[in-house]
Order: sequence, then C-alpha cells, then structure tokens
Amino acid sequence: MIIHKLKSRPILVIALIIFVIYLLMFSIIFIARYIYVNYIIWTRRPCIPMNIDMGLSIVETNGKNYVVGGIANSVNSFIMKVDEDGKLEWGKIFEESLSSISDLVYDDGKILVVGYMMKFNETTGLGNDDLWLMKITESGEIEWSKTIGSNLTELGRTIVKARNNGYLIGAVRRNKNNKEFDIWLLRIDEDGNVLWNKTYGNDKYDDVYAIIKAIDGGYIILGVTIFYGPISTWILKINETGEVEWNKTYSYGIAKSIIPSHDGYIIVGWTEEAETEKTKLWLVKINESGSVEWNKTYDYLGCHAITQSSDGGYMLLGGTRSNETGIDILLIKIDEEGNIIWNKTYGEKGDDFGFSIIHASNNGYVIVGRTTSFGADGVDILLMKVSEDGELEWVRIYSGKNLEGTFYFMTINILGVFIFCVRNTLTLSEIEMHEDIMFHAR
Repeated sequence: MIIHKLKSRPILVIALIIFVIYLLMFSIIFIARYIYVNYIIWTRRPCIPMNIDMGLSIVETNGKNYVVGGIANSVNSFIMKVDEDGKLEWGKIFEESLSSISDLVYDDGKILVVGYMMKFNETTGLGNDDLWLMKITESGEIEWSKTIGSNLTELGRTIVKARNNGYLIGAVRRNKNNKEFDIWLLRIDEDGNVLWNKTYGNDKYDDVYAIIKAIDGGYIILGVTIFYGPISTWILKINETGEVEWNKTYSYGIAKSIIPSHDGYIIVGWTEEAETEKTKLWLVKINESGSVEWNKTYDYLGCHAITQSSDGGYMLLGGTRSNETGIDILLIKIDEEGNIIWNKTYGEKGDDFGFSIIHASNNGYVIVGRTTSFGADGVDILLMKVSEDGELEWVRIYSGKNLEGTFYFMTINILGVFIFCVRNTLTLSEIEMHEDIMFHAR
C-alpha cells in the first residue's frame, strides 16, 4: 500500500530528496561558518594590519610650532601639534569612520585639513569615500567639519590658500562609468561652502598631487594622466575661475611635487629606465608656459617633495637604498640649474620615508614621514629636523598606543561571514628613544 502511494506520487519523492540535499548543504555551510568565525577569525585574524601610522603633511604656525596630519592605526586619520623641538602638545585621532588626512594649510591661526572619509549607507551597510574638509584652531578645537560627495568615490588630495580669500581644493572623483578617476577642483570660502567646482580628465585615469599659485596669476595643477598612453605627468594652468589656459603632458616620469622658481617651475618625482626598469629620481625645469628648459635624472629611488632653501637653491626630499632591503630618507640640495651641491641620508635598520618637508622659520628643515626602524608598533610616525647644512638636530617617533579594545572594522568573506576585527582605541604617544636605536645621519 505504501509502495503503491509512493509510485503514484513521484513528485513528492523528488521534492523530499531535494529538501534533504538542501538541508545537508545548509548544515555544512552553517558548520563551516561556525568554524570560520570561532577559529579562523579569532586565531588567525584575517584583518588588515592595524599598526600603521604615518605623517603625510606638515605646516608651521606663527608660534614656530608644527602641525602634522596623516594616517593612524591604518584606517583612521590623525592630527597633532608639536613644539619647535618636536615634543607633543596635543594630538587627535578621528575614529568615527575610516579616514585619511592628505594635506594641511595654515592660515591666520587656523589649520585647514583636506582628506577623505568613508560614509556608510544605513540601508545597504556599504560605504564609499567622500571628500573631507575640516577647520581647526591651533589648540585643536574643531570649528567645522564637512564631507562633500555622492554615491561615487571622492578623495581629497591637496589644498592651497586662494588669492581672494578661501581655498582651492584638489581632489579626484570617479567618472560616470565608475571605473577611473578625474581631477576634481573645488573653490571654497572660509566656511567650507563650495563656490564652484570643475572636473578635468577623460575616460581613463587622472589624478592630482599638488596645486600652487602661478607666478603670472591663476594656479598650476600638477597631476598624472594616461590619456595619451602610458601614465605621464600632466600640468594644467588655470585662471581664477578654473578655466584652462594651457595644459601639457610630460612622458619623462611621474611628478609628485612642484615649486615656483624666478622664471618658471621646478618639478620633482621619479622615472623608470625602460631597459632595466630601475627607478631614478627625476628633476625638470619648465618655463611659465610649460616648455621644458632642462631635464635631469639621478641614481636614487625618487623624490616626494621639494622646498626652497634660504640661499635661492632647493631641497629635494626623496629616498635611497641603504642596503639590499632597507630604504633611507634622502635629502639633496641643488642650485637653480639642478646641480647637486650636497646630499645626505638618514635612517636606521628598517625602512624610513619622508613625505613632506618645510623650511623652518628658525632655520633648518622639518621632515615628516614614516619609519619601521624602531619596531615599537609596526610603522610609526617620523618627525625630524635638520640644519641648513643637513646636520640632524632632533628626531621624534610617534605611534598609536593601544588602550581598551573595541569592535570596529568589518569585512565580508566568501562564506558570507561578516568579520568584525578587533581594533583598539588610540592615543598618540611619543616612543622613548634609547641610545642603542638612535637615528643616524649618513
């Protein structure tokens, strides 16, 4: 009788088999997820390293102190103020969201900050980066903070004080096909309100690294583009309203910093030899119209920044290999024709990078970057000062100090498991410098 009923209802049998298969499949997935969460996540910690701190930008205040901004704890931004000897006066880490500070400008007792901050969609739980602007006082009080963006990605890169009050922001935003970046320029007033914005670029990758005031009015935008083939340096000259007066590309290399000279501009970066693929420091001089006057390369890894020296020359901040694996900070003094007057390196047993340099009002140069030489907490913030002749005056190392644990960073894996990585609430602290690990100038 039972056999007769089963034979008369084969659809029920098939449905029962499918149900059992699905039940087994979901049971296996559930067990796998349980094992993954309770063993792999908490023992192997498949999260990004949370111990990377680095200084990316520095400005000097009227009181001969310095304000530094950058990345803390790999995914947060920080800003700190130090005295003329590099000792910490105050520091802030912005833990509300994933963020980074890219550049700073000091203006009449206030510090303008540009970077990016991730905003999460409460419905989908997904996030995208928005341009982040902030204005703070010298004592660290926030006057205003705002994000500007859309459902695409917008990243703040650089900021310069405008001629007629307010500021000019250099940023990038994904173009309409949501695959590549365009250069995005915003003119804001002193309260962060957007007066106008313009985009520059094409369907391929474009980026901006620096904006400076042009010597004949308007502004010079330094960036890169791949519109004409391999990635090239791209310079645009714009007027006060953002209209392009001229633009030129340079296939020699990738420029990272630019500074006005008495009759043009000096650009620094790096280039790569086609035959050996070896990276070299690249230096080029252009006139007011963007035409190349001279072009030089040096056998170093590259250059991140340039500033003017007190005697009319220039200081180049770059990097060089100290051995087969280690990298040291490189400081080169050149004359107006790009000839090397002297060069010095600074570092220890690990990798040491300088990202930004300023000429101090009390003479000498202050450099900010990152270091792994001291092993206190992974990658640490490096702050150092050298004399006009490159002699090391002081060096300070700062790092995030681990305090109470909290859940924060979240990602998702192939099993559909949301991973909550343990991160730590941080405060900036100076690492004690022992005599056996002192930073050396070479």
